[in-house]
Amino acid sequence: MNKENTSIISFCSDYFFHYLLQNCNDVRTLIAQHLSDYPIEYTHIENSEEYPINQKLKKMILDVVFTDQLGHLYNVEMQNQTITRNVLIRFISYAAKLLEREIKRGGDYNVSSIKCLVIYTGTPIKNFEHFTHHLEFMDSDYCIKIEEGPICIEIIQTQRMEELNMEVGFKKQFEQFIYLFENEENHKKEQLSPLNKKVVKLYEDYLNSDQLLAYYQYERDQRVFNTAIHDAKNEGINEGINKGINKGINIGIKKAKLENAKTLIFNIYHIDDFEWLDNCTLEQLDQVIRIVTQDYSYEEFKKQILNFNNNL
Repeated sequence: MNKENTSIISFCSDYFFHYLLQNCNDVRTLIAQHLSDYPIEYTHIENSEEYPINQKLKKMILDVVFTDQLGHLYNVEMQNQTITRNVLIRFISYAAKLLEREIKRGGDYNVSSIKCLVIYTGTPIKNFEHFTHHLEFMDSDYCIKIEEGPICIEIIQTQRMEELNMEVGFKKQFEQFIYLFENEENHKKEQLSPLNKKVVKLYEDYLNSDQLLAYYQYERDQRVFNTAIHDAKNEGINEGINKGINKGINIGIKKAKLENAKTLIFNIYHIDDFEWLDNCTLEQLDQVIRIVTQDYSYEEFKKQILNFNNNL
């Protein structure tokens, strides 16, 4: 199966996995238990006010952040696309943002580790030859792991499941659960564990859910946005040629970035006061995506954008 083209309706898609985490506490509890060394009693999904959803950033939509009864944070996602160095940096960057959030919430640096799990369905990562890999802080010279490091990221590669002993490893409920996502056929087999049966039932619910329509809407918007970027660049180039100037491409790029900024601001703040954006530079418009998720009030956000060039 081509993991790069996993469909929205595929069982192994990051979209269904997102739906599953939202709607199945048993799955969240299983994952939290896998990542923890103490009994997990319950989990709670952090809401969008605490962790704003940016609808133009797929990462923000498809990650699910939840806590356990001790308030420890978990960040979990399904990754279908190839994991490159840039993607690894994204994992670490987002975990760092969650860590910073906890520091601000607690008022000091005495916070729990951020526990992250990435279930990866694509071609195994270069030099990552095992089913599970743990990314933590350590001394590389002496292979000494820093105890209770601030960020712990576990990557599970479903295409490395052959490493597990089928008779021994699959007796564990967690491995049985992961086995469902090894390929598109496993969920069609008879399921022995109650949890796996529940997951398959939730997949059937997913195919008939309003959430599926929302995912389709998101994908459509992304295609429209990407097309707008392309068309706007061409429009800007043509306008530049007609006027005999070399800045045509910037006209097209700014038009697309301006529309994207307006969409982001409306989605987050539900405000359509956009006149001030028209005079923003390209550099200021680039800051919208970075600043809009940092929990500023609208007026503070606007001030951050307008003062950006002055701070350079």
